Amino acid sequence: KHPETLTWKTEYHKTKDDAKVAKAKYDYIEMCLKTGSLDWKRVYYGYETKTVQECFDFYQEQVLDDKLNRLTEARYHTSMHSFLKVFPGETRVAEIRAMKRKIYGREKTGIAIWKASFPDHSRRTINSNIRDCRRIFEYCRLEDFIKDEVIRKNDKYANDALPALDKKVWKQQELYMLDNHPGISEFDREVIQIYYMTGCRAKELVGFNYLNRDKELYWHHVDFSDNTIMVLRKRGKVRTEVVACDEVMAILKKWQDRGDERPLNFGYDIILDVIARVNLATGIKFTCHDLRRLNGQLVRPELGLQGAATSLGNSSLEVVDKHYAGMTREEKLEATNAMLITRRAWLEAGDA
Repeated sequence: KHPETLTWKTEYHKTKDDAKVAKAKYDYIEMCLKTGSLDWKRVYYGYETKTVQECFDFYQEQVLDDKLNRLTEARYHTSMHSFLKVFPGETRVAEIRAMKRKIYGREKTGIAIWKASFPDHSRRTINSNIRDCRRIFEYCRLEDFIKDEVIRKNDKYANDALPALDKKVWKQQELYMLDNHPGISEFDREVIQIYYMTGCRAKELVGFNYLNRDKELYWHHVDFSDNTIMVLRKRGKVRTEVVACDEVMAILKKWQDRGDERPLNFGYDIILDVIARVNLATGIKFTCHDLRRLNGQLVRPELGLQGAATSLGNSSLEVVDKHYAGMTREEKLEATNAMLITRRAWLEAGDA
């Protein structure tokens, strides 16, 4: 009889001894149920025998198969593959934390074996893999598929063990060059301006995103009468409003009037091409994410860290927006105006 559903099933065994072992197992389970012991789960579900591959397959079937974003699923598969390189699929998860191996001459235990096995990977990459695999094993544990906590929070590299982030700090002269350098074409300059003036992530504005069609931006997402663009933020489920400045809306209106099918009538690959050309023309080394940083660095002198976060739609403010008090249109407009004030000052200083 199933200890939870109380339904009966018939089991057949090849030998009398196998039948005796099975009966002893169910007798023990029945005793546990009578005494209130949860040890019956260990015996019934076979926690000690669950393997890494069984856990990954369980998570795939229960969670990943329902994911709409193929990139998210691919990221999990990358983390799984990394784990399987060190702990093969047939490894019993209950044995991982006690395992010991010598890695490059040093004895490591448990998850430290995994971390030490990839000296060529950045610690931030390893932390991302640990985060993903921990989520998998914790799901299995909470669903009573396994018993043990395979990966713990403190298995990740602590902040003081991580290298400093290499964040670009923009200079006033660089902004002046982005807006005025003669070697930048009109199209490239307008793409650059749209991104640093809105502070949006690259794929939040593109018109073509074959891996996540829901993110694609269409003209009906742009309201010229209200200076707003509705974008789907990172990990967002619904589109949120971005208040854009007049310069951005003027560029989009020009593109609409010339008959472009979508506001940014291209995909991420074109953005990379634009940035490569601007890098070459100006000698400034930057990425699309650095344009997002430029937005924050323009807003912060006027409105502080909170204002910069508002302009970027930062995740910490999303928590405030969802659980406490939503950001008003006036706050978003204030952030946009602050960006323009600092931009004007930088351009004047760059021209000096």
